[in-house]
Amino acid sequence: MTSANDTSDRKFWGHIGLRFPGATHTKKFPITAGTVHKLRLKMYWGQGGSQWTAVETLNNRVLVFQPKQMQRIWLLDSASEGPTDDFALETTMADYAGIPTELYRLMAQWADGGDDFERNQSAAKREAALTLIKRGGFSERPQDLRALLRHTVIHFVDGTTTSYEADRQNLDNIVELGEDSNTEIVDISASKGDECYCPVDMLRMIDIPLIELESGQSETQVGFDEEVVA
Repeated sequence: MTSANDTSDRKFWGHIGLRFPGATHTKKFPITAGTVHKLRLKMYWGQGGSQWTAVETLNNRVLVFQPKQMQRIWLLDSASEGPTDDFALETTMADYAGIPTELYRLMAQWADGGDDFERNQSAAKREAALTLIKRGGFSERPQDLRALLRHTVIHFVDGTTTSYEADRQNLDNIVELGEDSNTEIVDISASKGDECYCPVDMLRMIDIPLIELESGQSETQVGFDEEVVA
């Protein structure tokens, strides 16, 4: 989502902190300089024409949220420790300043089982992924790791949450809520085919795995290319 030409805009800048009403801590996510620039425009000037904001983080998440549904939003650069001690990094992986998306994808393949983890991957990359898996305590818990890396987490305005593997084909439409959208009901159906539709007024944030969003975009493009060829 960060498309700035300046390479410094694509480097780790610091964190966005989201405090939900009634929550006991602030959710903290690593972001780039380009992302914080877009956030400032949205916060200061209300640019974008939507009540929603979409933020790509450096720890495999795309956060689609309503700023007006937050108690407060912090933008903290890398030198800041934060004004309070209520912050919690939203992951159990050791990725305070971000892990490359490629390694998240490789870890997810390991959690899936099958042959993808071994196929077309260098030994060095597999070793790096296995080191992160062990460090996160997932060596004996592949299903927990799969949930962490592939599940979309839905936060409702009443404070409840649910999570499951969402249909990749719909994720791009959800992210578009952060642009100029008049959508009143959003499709967050499950990958297994179970249909789920949520009124946007009932939603506070939709937390999407970046690797799932990118996979859905790739699958959609392949399908489009096949239709054009046909």
